[in-house]
Amino acid sequence: MLGDTTEVQLRSFIEVAERRSVTEAARVLGYSQPTVSGHLRSLERRIGAKLFERSKCGMCLTHEGQRLLGVAKWACRQYEELDHHLRCVCSEH
Repeated sequence: MLGDTTEVQLRSFIEVAERRSVTEAARVLGYSQPTVSGHLRSLERRIGAKLFERSKCGMCLTHEGQRLLGVAKWACRQYEELDHHLRCVCSEH
């Protein structure tokens, strides 16, 4: 289901969920706000569900968004671990 999903999209999703703001997430990630919004739209299209609702307090996770958050964090940790292992392999040569 998430085969075309990128690490960048997942990191954008996580940052928006934690900061409750697309603008703040974009600032932290070093992307423009439209880029982060695009990442979220891509994820929502891929999953077929809304991940956020806008409220007076900012961006709030939907039920589907809450379910995805833990998985997204796990996947990003796996990306980090893979990157670490690849660096170790490359430094051995």
